Amino acid sequence: MSADLYNRIAALEDEVVRLQEMIRNMFRVATAAEYDPEKDRVVGVDDAEGDDENGRPETPPIRVLGQSGAIKKRSTISAGEQLLILSPGGDFGPGSLALPLGPNADNQSPSNEAEEDITTVGETRHRLTAGGAELTAERVDLGSTGGPPVARKGDFVLVKVGSSAGLWPIVTAASNTFAK
Repeated sequence: MSADLYNRIAALEDEVVRLQEMIRNMFRVATAAEYDPEKDRVVGVDDAEGDDENGRPETPPIRVLGQSGAIKKRSTISAGEQLLILSPGGDFGPGSLALPLGPNADNQSPSNEAEEDITTVGETRHRLTAGGAELTAERVDLGSTGGPPVARKGDFVLVKVGSSAGLWPIVTAASNTFAK
């Protein structure tokens, strides 16, 4: 009977350890270690769980939060970016999802202004505010393929009436905006 009781207690201890790990894995804050842009999967590392003997625990590749219905959105993840990994069943796998956590000490916010939405990709910046929208880039393409170009500095404008009738050059305009 003593051996049976010992084995039962050992089995219950193992079950408690397994359940505790599943609970920790349901919501895990991690740091992005690798990102596969073709598969849109990220490998997360939890430095708080690591130790000298076991190294840093890594997740398998986890799907990154996005949107893929009528509106499609995707965020590229960078190494070092903080993530919240959700694993509803407690095990990292196909049902797991990685959500970017936003600015932190290592990855600063692009702004400290209220009521604005900013997206930056490299040197390109898209800013929406209550008063307007800005797109800053080395080159901006508007419209559809094959469309007419936007009037640019040096292009001519036709004035049809008055003493200024005729073709006149545009002397001030955007030099990096194009329509197709």
